[in-house]
This record gives sequence, C-alpha cells and structure tokens, in this order.
Amino acid sequence: MVAFTGVLTGTITLGDEQVLIYNKVLLNVGNGYNIKSGHFVAPVSGIYSVSVSLMGFQSNSVHLQLVKDGKELVRLWTAIGSHRLGAQTIAVQLRKNEAVWVRRRKETGGKIYGGEPFNTFSVVLVASGVYQ
Repeated sequence: MVAFTGVLTGTITLGDEQVLIYNKVLLNVGNGYNIKSGHFVAPVSGIYSVSVSLMGFQSNSVHLQLVKDGKELVRLWTAIGSHRLGAQTIAVQLRKNEAVWVRRRKETGGKIYGGEPFNTFSVVLVASGVYQ
C-alpha cells in the first residue's frame, strides 16, 4: 500500500515555478513524500490517483501546476476575490522513482491561503505494475 496526504498550514507567497511544500503530513504510507523537496517519489511502479486542492489568497489569482518529472500534467486556478477553491484529481502512471509535485505557474499571483487546511496534496497507489 502507498498513500500520502499533505496539507499547507500557513499562508505563503511562492515565486515563479517554486514548489509548494505541504508542511503537515497527515499520512505517508510507503514514505513517498519528501517534506523537504515537496516531491512525491513513487516507491513502486503503478497507477496512482493524484489529487490537489488550492485556495488562493483573496488579493490575487493563483495558477498552480501538477507536474511529473518537471512536465506539466494539469493546472489549478483560483480567481481574485473571496477565498475560492480549485481542485484536480487525475490518474497518473509512475514508474519507481518518478516524481510528481505541485508548483506555481510562471507570471501569476503566488499568495496562497493557509490559515485552515484547504490546500492539500494526496497520492494513492491504485494498482501496482507497469502498464501500456
């Protein structure tokens, strides 16, 4: 079994392409998440369900990217205004030691609300093995 959930616990401002570090780890079965780098590194090959939620700060819009080994998979976005939420859940094939992480997209607002646990990153192994 491999399962990870991390939460951001404080408001932060990210630079261009800066990795979002989820500083409170709720679960890290299989030890895939590295709290220093913010990367989830697959301990085994397989199909993983990856979920990210985002609450930007009310004073700016925020674009984040979920990336696999540096290449964008999907984006998350929140608009200026009251605290708005964005979320993505996708299936990703990862080979052992491939990584996924969340980073700020270039040239967008970077202030992320962290007063409550709205910003999350979760990865769960659905099926082990290598698939076509």
